[in-house]
Amino acid sequence: MNLKIAALVVTFNRKTLLEECLEALRAQTQKVDAIYIIDNSSSDGTPELLKEKLYLPYLPNPGEKENIESQVPSLQNPKDTIDIKYVRLIENEGCSGGLNEGIKQVYEAGFDLIWIMDDDVKPLSNTLKNMYSNFIKLNTSHNNVVCIVPARKYIDGELVKGHEQIHNTKLISKTLFKKRSSQYIDKMTFEGPLIKTVECFESKNNLTDYFILYDDVDMAAKLTKIGKIFFDEDSTMIKQIKIPNNFYVAGNEWKQYYRYRNMLFFVKNNFKIQFLIPTIYIFSTEIYKLRFKVKNKTYTNVFKTAVFDFFRNRTGRSFTPQDNPWLN
Repeated sequence: MNLKIAALVVTFNRKTLLEECLEALRAQTQKVDAIYIIDNSSSDGTPELLKEKLYLPYLPNPGEKENIESQVPSLQNPKDTIDIKYVRLIENEGCSGGLNEGIKQVYEAGFDLIWIMDDDVKPLSNTLKNMYSNFIKLNTSHNNVVCIVPARKYIDGELVKGHEQIHNTKLISKTLFKKRSSQYIDKMTFEGPLIKTVECFESKNNLTDYFILYDDVDMAAKLTKIGKIFFDEDSTMIKQIKIPNNFYVAGNEWKQYYRYRNMLFFVKNNFKIQFLIPTIYIFSTEIYKLRFKVKNKTYTNVFKTAVFDFFRNRTGRSFTPQDNPWLN
């Protein structure tokens, strides 16, 4: 069984990390058939770098949405070529908008599997081979696996913890990594999952509500209604930017806004008691933390704005680092 696989990378103003990600994709021992690069209107010279590195034959026209196609050789076997599909969006639509566009194009092109990632992660050379092998093996046994999720590690080898969760909501960091056995999970991040394209396309209908954050949790909730998500600890993605321990710092308000607001939209879009109860608990804990521990009036205002915007159904893009109203 030879399934067609497309890698999908969403990028914004991280041209150096993007180049490393693309090089890692080209170095896979199991070749990807195509790499889709969704550029959220980067302003750091991303198109120029891609042209310099021969990913693009020419530069996109400024201010226009454009699709540019080319080919690059595999780094494992230069005789094998990989199709490059570069999509330049008119404005920054966030990870959610970029994925929405990319998933649609991959689906319409007829690929069987879609390998999704941000620009700040890169796979090891055998990551796709391991995930693909497990995907075939599991579905040969009639497990109805629709998604394979790799482990994530920082450059220093430290495991990235706190996102993927087992069905009983125990953190993998407390159970799975100690037991060293793969499991079925119900949450994921868009940092390396290999997903059946049709099921991925069918599960993307709320993506543009989010801009960033909770879009991956939303898709995981929809995928688990269709089939199973398998966590494969033998496959690894390297995450190049560490998640900060303290979120309540100047400059991060815009991102916390999306965390608060999108948590509510997630519950609205996927209403179940098992989602509602933890959300009430998280929000109650956050209110207590802001009131008595953090004691940060700015973040209290961020929280209030996020809740207010949820109730007036303000979806998609609201703020970015460039127009962060809490820094004024």
